[in-house]
Amino acid sequence: MYLHLHLHLHLQGIMNDSSVTMLKWVPGSEDRWMASFNDGSILLLDKDRDDQNFVGPSYHEEQGFHASKFHKNSRHNPVSHWRVSDKSITAFAFSPNGMHVATVGYDGILRIIEFKTERLQDVFGGYYGRLQCVAWSPDGKYILTGGQDDLVTIWSFVEKRIIARCQGHRSWVTAVAFDPWRCDDKVYRFGSVGEDCRLLLWDFSFGALHRPKQIKGSSGNGPQSPKETHMSSCAPKFEKMIRSSPMPQNINIREPPPKTTTSLPSLGRAGSLSNGTPFARFRRRSSRGPGTATTIATTAVMNTNVPVTTIGPVTAVRQVSPDEHLVTNPTVHPVLTKTQVSVLQPVCSQKIHADPCVDLHFGKSTVVTSDRRGCVRTWGRP
Repeated sequence: MYLHLHLHLHLQGIMNDSSVTMLKWVPGSEDRWMASFNDGSILLLDKDRDDQNFVGPSYHEEQGFHASKFHKNSRHNPVSHWRVSDKSITAFAFSPNGMHVATVGYDGILRIIEFKTERLQDVFGGYYGRLQCVAWSPDGKYILTGGQDDLVTIWSFVEKRIIARCQGHRSWVTAVAFDPWRCDDKVYRFGSVGEDCRLLLWDFSFGALHRPKQIKGSSGNGPQSPKETHMSSCAPKFEKMIRSSPMPQNINIREPPPKTTTSLPSLGRAGSLSNGTPFARFRRRSSRGPGTATTIATTAVMNTNVPVTTIGPVTAVRQVSPDEHLVTNPTVHPVLTKTQVSVLQPVCSQKIHADPCVDLHFGKSTVVTSDRRGCVRTWGRP
């Protein structure tokens, strides 16, 4: 608690206009830590560097994700600045090997970022509303998210696809976590808490998944829920948007073989994800049919021409080699409807607090939960 408060006050001298949403140490480092903010940015900081007021480049819809890395010999924080979104970053999580960072936020998007190269790798649209929490499995194969759709979603990092949506909460999901002492190659145990004041436990294995329902035609029986109707109408628009939107300009893309650079046409209209949130201008480069990943190009470049405003000592920006301007295209994955995804039910559901829950932690012999009023409870393992 003291460390969290100290770091929060430490950041107030750097980002005066933004509130901190999450703090975490970089895995394997005793000096560097990362902080996310409600303006959609993430900072990498070094505890041994001096502080200064910092205002990074603003988020531009046509630019998308942008990383600004400063000179390694600079005496001032930040070490690096990521402009991830124009909306608040609610949570982020490092992969177990520390090579990737998963972020979620108010725009309802799960982003996978390569930590070392600071490049956006994958983009997944949530089912409905904001995403509020994210967690990696101990082996790094799976990612959990939860949010305002009352669902816990399982994503396969290896296969780059959604695995299942977990139904059981009666309100927004606020925290998800894997149980490292109950995970093996066959079964993964994880838990979730939400504003319904409940703790849910889940056992995930492919054998436990229900087969997704067949997609009904226009003459299918039974009405769809409002959320399902919303998603069914948005999925075709999402695909159409990828096909029709032109490539952004001022990007050099390496396309082997041969190794050449290509000047791209001017920008077109911006696209939007399933919940109507603008994301970036892009178009389809390759497709393998409905429900498959589509490779796109965005302006996720490390551009030293973007102005960086500082108050105090001048921040030295690292010179970027020409090769670093060559973009590795992120992959935008289509949003699937409820009938296209397997459903998982909880193995345990219990009301544990009188107020909405906000956090969950699995210990070796206990489970720790907390609520919005600051009440912390310890539970024996089931």
